[in-house]
Amino acid sequence: PYDPFDIAGFTRYVYQRRKLVAIGSLVAAGITVIGTVLTPPKYTATASILIEAPAGNDPRSSTAISQVYLESLKTYERLASSDSLFRQSLGQLGLRNTYSGVALESLKRRVLRVTKPTGENVLQISATLGDRVKAQQLAQYTAEQTIAISRSLHDDSMRDLVRDATSLLQAAQERLQKVQKD
Repeated sequence: PYDPFDIAGFTRYVYQRRKLVAIGSLVAAGITVIGTVLTPPKYTATASILIEAPAGNDPRSSTAISQVYLESLKTYERLASSDSLFRQSLGQLGLRNTYSGVALESLKRRVLRVTKPTGENVLQISATLGDRVKAQQLAQYTAEQTIAISRSLHDDSMRDLVRDATSLLQAAQERLQKVQKD
């Protein structure tokens, strides 16, 4: 039942059919060259965002990463890969007309890739298109808008915190004045 491989017999077999092997190899190489020439080029541009730890953290204090910081990394990733930002980026760069027949989700899967390498505080936004300039513009615009949206959200939350703190202070001052008056 066990038939050992005979290397000498196989070599004789290939040698006897060397013309067929050569023709098959040339045809395969020709098909590969034609496929390579006919396939449009794809260019990938990557923009990286360095996400710093919150300002209150002293780098000398501890090496432990807080949950708030880890959540901020995930937030950046979600913002960069959002459908609305991708749609806005396509519109801003005039790419929606170029890919008008393609569904947004399908196009996003083909064109945009957002990754955060494990253990790093860098977000990488890659755009793959047939035009290298447009690919670079898409990656850069997406990165810039991700930062702008994140800053806007941060500023809004800070305004809310200040407003809440101000109203608490004002209420406390009113109570103090009332107690002092009484």
